[in-house]
Amino acid sequence: SSDLENANADGTGNYPYTMIPNPFQVRPVYNPSSGGGSSFSDITDFESGTNGWTFVNSSTNYWERGTAASNGGSNGMYITNGSTNTNYGRNNYTVGTAAVSYAYKEFTFAAGTYTINYDWRAYGEVLSETIYDYLRVVLAPASATLTADALNGLSSTGVPSGWTALDGGALYNTTSWGSKSSSFSITTAGTYKVIFVWRNDYSQGTQPPAAIDNISITEGGSSSSDYRGFYAWRVKSLSSGLGITVDGTPKVVGDIIYADQDI
Repeated sequence: SSDLENANADGTGNYPYTMIPNPFQVRPVYNPSSGGGSSFSDITDFESGTNGWTFVNSSTNYWERGTAASNGGSNGMYITNGSTNTNYGRNNYTVGTAAVSYAYKEFTFAAGTYTINYDWRAYGEVLSETIYDYLRVVLAPASATLTADALNGLSSTGVPSGWTALDGGALYNTTSWGSKSSSFSITTAGTYKVIFVWRNDYSQGTQPPAAIDNISITEGGSSSSDYRGFYAWRVKSLSSGLGITVDGTPKVVGDIIYADQDI
């Protein structure tokens, strides 16, 4: 048994994770569109590599996986200009040179509803209510061409035809980590790209640029009616004497624990 029941999982899907009390991070899990156990799940915490996330990078401000920015654990994915600064290490950007860089991964989705969760941080630039330096998160057809230093019709408020926003609009203006949860529907089964986009113009801007961690994509919606329970993020440490058993299997540091709400 464990303290997982203390996770404060209220079924709203409005919170990114909860500490229980220190060893775990948890997120909501939703019922798959077709019922039964979840048939699709992809989780990346960047601790063991990029897990298939691919970069189409500007030469100036570009994505990398490393230790300069993470929200739990030691590694994340972030924009860098290759140098270091006092506050954010390699997670800083050159504000005097325009850049567009992409990080994407291809997924094969069946028709249905899915939920993406991710942790993010980005400040960038906004001036007179116009956003110049920002992070976008989108879903695009696999055929979408991504070209470094080109926005391909993307903006701070809009996406190209056939693309879907997974962020509610440009993300910017914070030096603290936050979390987003977004549901999207696949009407035509096939291969799609999930894309993180960093864009900055050629003047001004505030550190840090974009950083991403703890990406999860699961089948199912994000409404309370779809709520099934939660999963605990990768176990980082265990308190002395605390044992965790799920479905009769002991869990140890490094495991990702899946649990129903009533465990």
